[in-house]
Amino acid sequence: MIGAGSMETFQIINGDHTKLGNTTEKINGKNRKYFFFPEIGITFVKIKEMATNKKSGSAESKFYEFSQNNTGGSFVTDSNLCHRLFIEADSEEEAISKAENLGCYWNGVDEGSDCPCCGDRWYPLGDAVDIENMNKRWGGYEISEWLTEKKDASISGEDAIKGLKSRYNGSEWLTEPIVENKYGSRRVIGKIKLNSIEQYAQVLADLFGWTKPDCRIFYKDGKVKEVYSSKVK
Repeated sequence: MIGAGSMETFQIINGDHTKLGNTTEKINGKNRKYFFFPEIGITFVKIKEMATNKKSGSAESKFYEFSQNNTGGSFVTDSNLCHRLFIEADSEEEAISKAENLGCYWNGVDEGSDCPCCGDRWYPLGDAVDIENMNKRWGGYEISEWLTEKKDASISGEDAIKGLKSRYNGSEWLTEPIVENKYGSRRVIGKIKLNSIEQYAQVLADLFGWTKPDCRIFYKDGKVKEVYSSKVK
């Protein structure tokens, strides 16, 4: 199905295929992603499951995340697009359709609009955000800051922890922050509990801050929330 020595990555949705490499191959499957790593000769299969409403058995609306790759060394930012989009929809297919209406496009390298070295600007991989699962599987969302600047070189561990907590004031810490040495540098690190899509978007915006706004949330009722990084003025 995926030949040895291939570096291609495939996304398969209900029997269709979406190219993420230089060639395509159709593989029968449902909501599956195949990742082949020739170095170790293993093919990984990720099965994406749609969450359902346990009370009614009907599909719930979820937020799907689309992240922009800065192909060619720059991001596209306009009234709809920015570094990261969260789109509320009843299915991944609906989310992808909404993303296209906002200006996202796929296979930009093939069509000559994106840099072949950097890759496509957008991929039709609307990953459903499952905050409850993040908290359960990861034990919270990891927050860390490197203490590498001159002003941080002499800061005490206690002050570094206080500083991190102050920047995430009001968050519940599932793993209390500590200061550790890693790769020859110090960093303060802990894990917070995620409670909402808005909080998650703000955390990501603060960690990256690559565009203004860094995230946009598109709700089903037509409302849009722009999320700016607190680190970018």
